[in-house]
Amino acid sequence: LEVYRITNQTFDTLAGKPCPIRFTVTARDSAGDLTGPGSYRLLINNVVRERGTIINNNPDDENDFNEIDVSKHLGNGLNKVRIIDTHTHYTHRYFDGDEKKNKKSRNEILRHLTEYDIYAVIEAAIGFESNQRMLKLCKEHSNVYAAVGVHPNCVETFTEAQFEAVRGMLQENKVLAIGETGLDYAGKKDSGNFEIQKK
Repeated sequence: LEVYRITNQTFDTLAGKPCPIRFTVTARDSAGDLTGPGSYRLLINNVVRERGTIINNNPDDENDFNEIDVSKHLGNGLNKVRIIDTHTHYTHRYFDGDEKKNKKSRNEILRHLTEYDIYAVIEAAIGFESNQRMLKLCKEHSNVYAAVGVHPNCVETFTEAQFEAVRGMLQENKVLAIGETGLDYAGKKDSGNFEIQKK
């Protein structure tokens, strides 16, 4: 089976205008004869937008090709932008889901992010326990990554053992950064924990 695949093609076109992709597929049986029709999937940013039937083309005839018009799939800029949300908190209880309040669960939201051209999220830690919840979420969803740490407002209860545990989490494959972390001079100005934050 010889398949000629078109990838990374950029379409500088307005939605609604014809935007054809032409391609050839040549498949032969064991005797070397051309075989019958097959099927195709049109993916834009790794999302299936269209399925259909393709004909097997004669490689000796330059006018024998398949053609797909992709203009109807380009209306919302799917060919231009791929988004990574670099600061999320889907482990927060707000995303536990509540049908009565019409709140979607984190799992439902994460499964459908690619429909909105969001291809990955990076969860940022708050308290120590959130680090463990994030790593669990990373294992459950291929599009979730983590920044481990502790928010400055949570350092007063952050123990040395927990610090070492977070340090160990840095070895996890899907941990990309440290966060949240830093000096929070904007909040809790009279809490007296700035020295702890620095430490």
